[in-house]
Amino acid sequence: MNPTTEQVRALYESYPYPPLEQALGFPVLAALDYVRCVLWPRRPSLQGIRVLDAGCGTGHVAVEIAQRYPEVEVVGLDLSAPALDVARRRAERAGVRGNLSFHQGALEDLSSLAIAAQPFDYIVSSGVLHHLSDPSAGTRALAAHLSPTGAIGLMVYAPHGRHGVYVLQELLRRMAGDRPLSEQVVIARQVLSTLPENHPFRAKEFADQDWQGDAGLVDLLLHVQDRSFTVPELRGLLGSADLKVARFFLPYLYRPESYFSAGKTTETTNHSSDEDPAAIAELLAGTMRMHVALACHNTFQPQAVSAGTVGAFAGRPLRSPLLRWEERRALKQSRGKGQGHILSITVSERTYTGSARDLSLEGEPALLLERSDGTRTSEEIFADPTLHAALVGHSEEDKRKRFNALLSFMLQQDFLYLMG
Repeated sequence: MNPTTEQVRALYESYPYPPLEQALGFPVLAALDYVRCVLWPRRPSLQGIRVLDAGCGTGHVAVEIAQRYPEVEVVGLDLSAPALDVARRRAERAGVRGNLSFHQGALEDLSSLAIAAQPFDYIVSSGVLHHLSDPSAGTRALAAHLSPTGAIGLMVYAPHGRHGVYVLQELLRRMAGDRPLSEQVVIARQVLSTLPENHPFRAKEFADQDWQGDAGLVDLLLHVQDRSFTVPELRGLLGSADLKVARFFLPYLYRPESYFSAGKTTETTNHSSDEDPAAIAELLAGTMRMHVALACHNTFQPQAVSAGTVGAFAGRPLRSPLLRWEERRALKQSRGKGQGHILSITVSERTYTGSARDLSLEGEPALLLERSDGTRTSEEIFADPTLHAALVGHSEEDKRKRFNALLSFMLQQDFLYLMG
């Protein structure tokens, strides 16, 4: 074990992260049904999927996956024995058993561990690669045990939104870097309470420091190994292991047009074809604190069903699993005498950015979204009497064109996926 890895292990043994008593939200990397929509749309179910949470810490993501998807096998791996003890208690509290196991070890040594005898279909690497002394070696270790059609769900820090964090980290290193970690925590708390109002560290943007105990503060401000990646650097990191970004978890964040008002264009929106749109979007946003993406082998091409193709009407539209459908607001609004009622739906999207994207639809698109539960083909939904009557068009051909346009829009905006 190299010195950096040993330091990281010691840090998490003293401050297991995230703490068991902390209330945590749903981790988007646990959304296996979303991964299925994006990469395995022709797969009938998740039965038999093998998952590795590499650097699972106290088991937040691993337990969530095992609880939500009892049909999959979940393996958690971490350096820290105390963190794994917390993970086992977390699983116990959640009533998870049978499909989840935890093991101690470094992900760089994965090849020597018995758990790696068979490849994994989904590997979680959340907040891990940026803490390694050699992120490329860690990425190659994961790639070596990823199935040919598998995916790595990864989260790495992004630099532009963490400028204030890195300024404060440097300050604390200079003030207390040679002291025991417990003393560094005390000094960090004192510094935080006296920061100038215009300091670039925006405390309210980082909930970690307000968690019970000090694990969040240590992970955020006192970590012994912390680096970040721009979009090009992330692509380079993955490329070193013959991997590629298959999809960013929230694709609209990586589209330059998302950062301009409707109807406004600039030279930036019309960037040349050799520019990476995601890299342009990252600079336009200027505040990304992390990148969350699905990575796969360069040789893997998901067999997606696309709108406008012959097979589109045979595909089964499914609402994005990231939509908070169970919390949707739906009502029927009268649209005047003789016009009946029009369905209106407002639903938000699960996110890791601190703010959710709201979707408000009325009429045709609302009816399409409501009926897209993955059980009916596009053709069957098109023939639904209520939806068919609501579609704009004087002829059957007009209505079919309108339906296909709506379906294409919903697919482009990642609100729907076509399952095979």
